[in-house]
Amino acid sequence: MNKYFLSFLFNDANNSSNAVCINDEFFTYQDLKQKTAAILQEINVSGIKKESIGVYLEDSLETYAAILAIWVSGNKYIPLHPTYPASR
Repeated sequence: MNKYFLSFLFNDANNSSNAVCINDEFFTYQDLKQKTAAILQEINVSGIKKESIGVYLEDSLETYAAILAIWVSGNKYIPLHPTYPASR
């Protein structure tokens, strides 16, 4: 994960700036940071290390935060499309 991006994401000076726009709704870096931190905490508590974690790809703040948290934790994510059959 790019250290420059992480320092930008977690820099409190950027909290009120828009980070993500989903369906014409804007979310700030503070919103993204809070979701990312919460998911990262769950990953750390579960003890998952150097694993692949599946993420349903929806256009939501939670999806973007999950991907960032997985990267920050040193894991990798597997994109899962919600409409694909379970056999895939």
